[in-house]
Amino acid sequence: MEHKSFSFVMKCCRELDNSPAGTVAFVVGPSGAGKTELSYLIGPQIYGGGREESGKQLWVRVSAENPQAGFFTSKYLIGQILEEFRDPFHGMTHSLPEGLPPEQVERLRFALTRIAKGIRASEEDTRKAAISIARALSCRMLILDEANLMVLTKKGRPIEVYLESIRTLAKAMGVRVLMLGTLSLLDYVDYSAQISRIGLIWHLDRMKDDSEEAMLEFLSFLDQVQSDLGLGDLLTGNAEALYEATYGIPGELISLLERARIKAAADGRTDIEFRHVEDSLPLQVVRERMRAEADLIENFVSGKPISLPPGILGLSRRDRSRKARGRE
Repeated sequence: MEHKSFSFVMKCCRELDNSPAGTVAFVVGPSGAGKTELSYLIGPQIYGGGREESGKQLWVRVSAENPQAGFFTSKYLIGQILEEFRDPFHGMTHSLPEGLPPEQVERLRFALTRIAKGIRASEEDTRKAAISIARALSCRMLILDEANLMVLTKKGRPIEVYLESIRTLAKAMGVRVLMLGTLSLLDYVDYSAQISRIGLIWHLDRMKDDSEEAMLEFLSFLDQVQSDLGLGDLLTGNAEALYEATYGIPGELISLLERARIKAAADGRTDIEFRHVEDSLPLQVVRERMRAEADLIENFVSGKPISLPPGILGLSRRDRSRKARGRE
């Protein structure tokens, strides 16, 4: 089943492919809306086969998440890009001969990784390498998932420095940038004058209940999930309660079912009953925050007035910064 919001964003991404190199587009949506899933689908659906078929690499997908340092750095991001391009400095372990014994493969991977890590290259050198390889492979789009994590930067490094760095890198590489993220991604849009002028914002919406057609989409989604998981009519038979619990956000349903599976296992059962689902519902304040985040993003993108209960989302990043500087 294809969520209609996926189709809308995919159409927008095709338009992005026709934009000038260096154009930055933002896909925003609540946590669980399907942004990560979408990030894996965009390249294959727009450009078709990968590098093995054409000899070109028309898109590259990376993440702003940095498990090594715990905060975002442009150097780590460029390293990911080079790994995806399978360059000789960062992607050596991708090209091992087939048919080797497992123990020999492990030894070679260890040795090649040591060699790769031993090569000391400056960020300037890696940027030049990324630009050269991207142009050689005719790359057209850089897809950056979890872009909201860019707020986790080194102390004293403002986010606009990284945004401008990515934009100029993309322009030199000849690619367009697609950033996918949650609520805090909206703060980035007006940081840079360049991005504000040519930036694009698209909304990956939840499944709604505002029409019969919309509700049928949610029911179809429930039917597909329960069919995949062998749950009979557990979900469609409780559609109203599940919509109330998830607000039509696909990832919220999957997380709820995972918690229910754990509850069922604790009862010594392999099948999930609806009581396990009910026992796995998040706290009311969590559900309210989930709804508030989804509504805020939707209202922001559609230009509607933004009105939320005080404190429902906590202080924004800028509010926290102002408070720390005594400008509250």
